[in-house]
Amino acid sequence: MKKLFNALPTATIILLIFAIVSCIWGSDQKRMAEVDDNLQITDISRMSDEDALESDGFFTTGEMKLLDNPTDVDTGVTADGYVLARTVEMYQYAISGDSVVQSFSDSQRKDIEGKNGELYTNPSFNDKLKTATFFGNVVMADTGITVDETFLNELFESPDGYQNLKSMDNLKIKGYKNIGDGYYTNGDPDNWKIGDIRIKYTYLPADAIKNATFCGKLDGDMITPDGAKFSSVSAGIKTEDDVKKDFTSDHDSSADTMFTLAGFEGVIAALAYGLPKLKKKLLPEIKQKLNNRKG
Repeated sequence: MKKLFNALPTATIILLIFAIVSCIWGSDQKRMAEVDDNLQITDISRMSDEDALESDGFFTTGEMKLLDNPTDVDTGVTADGYVLARTVEMYQYAISGDSVVQSFSDSQRKDIEGKNGELYTNPSFNDKLKTATFFGNVVMADTGITVDETFLNELFESPDGYQNLKSMDNLKIKGYKNIGDGYYTNGDPDNWKIGDIRIKYTYLPADAIKNATFCGKLDGDMITPDGAKFSSVSAGIKTEDDVKKDFTSDHDSSADTMFTLAGFEGVIAALAYGLPKLKKKLLPEIKQKLNNRKG
C-alpha cells in the first residue's frame, strides 16, 4: 500500500483529497437542509396542546411589559429599564512593560514582585460590591409569558441594546461622590490611592426597545434558552418564518449539488491522470519480479 501511494503523482493525491472533501461537504449540507426544513417552531400565542408536545421550540414576539424595575440590592440604585449593570473598578498595581504602574480594573489583579524583591500588594474587592447585573421582571404583554433573565442579558448585550444604553449621572450613593461621566468614587480623583473604588451604572431603558422576539424552551410560564434545542433574541416583531430563518443554514442547494458533482469529477480526474502514471511506474517493477520468479 505504501509503495502504491508513493507511486501516485502528487497532483493525483491532491485531486483525490479535494474529491473526498467535496463529496462529504456537499452531502452534509444536504442533510442539514433536510433537518432545517423539518423544524417545528410554535408561536406561543397560538399554541395548541399538540404543539406543546411536538414542537422543537417556541417563540413569543411583541411588546414587552416591565412589571418591576431592576434594583441593586447592595446600594439601592434602581432604574426604569429591563437591565441594570453595575461596573465596579479598583485602583490597583499592574505591570506595563518593565514598570509597575497603577490603574483601574474591574478584575482582581495579583500581587506583583518588583525587580528588587519589593512586593506590591493589591487589596481584594469587597464581596458585596463587585461588578454585577440586575434584571427587571419582564413579561410579554399579549401572553403574560415571563422573559428569562438570560434572554434579557442577551438583549442588553446585543447591538440594539448596546446602542440604547444609558448611564446614570445623578445618583446619591452613600460614601461615594459623583465625579462625572457616570462615575462615582470613594477616593480623590486628584490623588488616587491603591484600593480606591470607582462605580458606574448603565441600564437599558424600557422605552428604548418596545418590541422583541424570543425563541427557546417554554418552561411553565417562562420562555428560556436553558435546555432549548436552539434559541435566539432580537429586537422587533418577527413572524414564524422569520424566526425559522434564524436557524436554517445559510446555504444554496445548487452549491451543495455543485460541490458533490465536483467531488465525483475530482475522482474521475484523479483516476484519469493518475492511472497512466501509476501504470508506467509499477508495471516495469511487476514484470521484473515475475521474471525473477521464472528464473
